Amino acid sequence: SRLADLEAALSLAPGKTVLVPYTAEVYSTLSTVFKLWSQPRGHYRYVARFQVQQSTLLVADRRFCPLLSSKLRILPAPASLAVRGSPDQSCEQVCAARGLGCDAGALPFLNSCSALSAAFGCLRGCSVELEKDLPGVLGGDGRGGGLCEITHKKPVCEGRGGDTRRLCACGGTSRAAAMAEEEPKLGRWRHDVRRRSRGEAARGTEESVREAVERLTKSRKDVREA
Repeated sequence: SRLADLEAALSLAPGKTVLVPYTAEVYSTLSTVFKLWSQPRGHYRYVARFQVQQSTLLVADRRFCPLLSSKLRILPAPASLAVRGSPDQSCEQVCAARGLGCDAGALPFLNSCSALSAAFGCLRGCSVELEKDLPGVLGGDGRGGGLCEITHKKPVCEGRGGDTRRLCACGGTSRAAAMAEEEPKLGRWRHDVRRRSRGEAARGTEESVREAVERLTKSRKDVREA
């Protein structure tokens, strides 16, 4: 498997930097193999840096990391619409009411506080939960009314519950939806053939991260498949 290839490459090349573009669908496997946090956190613009077997692992979200090259990014389908639902409606119901289908592959792009704020206002802020009726906003006049909620898990079309108003992606099948239906696969591993200096490793600025990602994506050395 490619994860096994990556593990082998890290053990054989101490001091190297390896870029791992990932999607939410495969993060749990990635975190288990390399003993990372169970959910993406501690990142800078959706790229996180870890030390694994004396090597540096740059883990970047293909949907949200703006520092990745266009070839590695997954972008939302232009035809997908962001539609606000009513309380206790699933995205399947919300989209069906418009004569459309729920685009499961585009839902992750709406799973952000910025997307919810643009749609609902989020008067009580935005938090992270684990329910299936997310992303969305809590309705009603109760204590939680106006609180937007996102999830660490992959959003699903069928989730619904209580006073939650979901933000749904409606439309045809997108590139991201087609990818989600297939067996999730990690992108190609790109190597940085140069050792990073201590000064570069210590810098956490956007410039150093961007330079590292650009070097990695331009490299043509891939891990050999087993």
